[in-house]
Amino acid sequence: MGVTIYHKLSLPKVNVKGTLDRTQAIAESIQTEQASKLGVPFSVRRLSDSSLLIDMGGCETLAFQFLTVREVLSAKNEEVNGEKGWNEKAWRYQCWTRHGENVPDEGYEIDKYPQNEIAYSDSFCKTQYATSILEHMWVAELIRSVASYCLTAKVSDEGDYYYSGKLDDATEAIEKNGRMIGSIGSMLAESMGEGVEIIKGGETVIKSNKRNKIN
Repeated sequence: MGVTIYHKLSLPKVNVKGTLDRTQAIAESIQTEQASKLGVPFSVRRLSDSSLLIDMGGCETLAFQFLTVREVLSAKNEEVNGEKGWNEKAWRYQCWTRHGENVPDEGYEIDKYPQNEIAYSDSFCKTQYATSILEHMWVAELIRSVASYCLTAKVSDEGDYYYSGKLDDATEAIEKNGRMIGSIGSMLAESMGEGVEIIKGGETVIKSNKRNKIN
């Protein structure tokens, strides 16, 4: 629960490294030129040519982890803790395909033309507990830096900034969701009675400067 940005991206596998290289450079620039000066914790982790993780402030990890259809299908037969198919790659395949109903395009004749093989990344990043509205903007712009090079890109920003370009929209959405989460927590606490502690996942600190006018 809380304001989140979702992305589902695809691009030729041969272009994944270059695309993530560019986004990594942008992230490192944000880290040194903006985040460090504002005192916002920020780290960049490049796990492989096809995997980039970025942590900032109070946001969840922003993850770009590109996998091909063949890589995910092969994982369905791998054993994890003695069970087949119960691993992250296989789980992602279920999400991509709606439990096997729709098979993503792996690319045109990839055995003959391997440069046509397509890689996919889908993930989400919750920004509800960001310490600064700039964190929401950074997440959105880093996703945009990858999406702009993709064959297909589907991005959903519950704060509306990604498409409106207005930080006020994201600020209001985060504050509104924060009030709703707080209200639900209070109602749960009342319904559970005394002696039961409700554990919160975080605290919304971003507040809008706009206030409703009373005539």
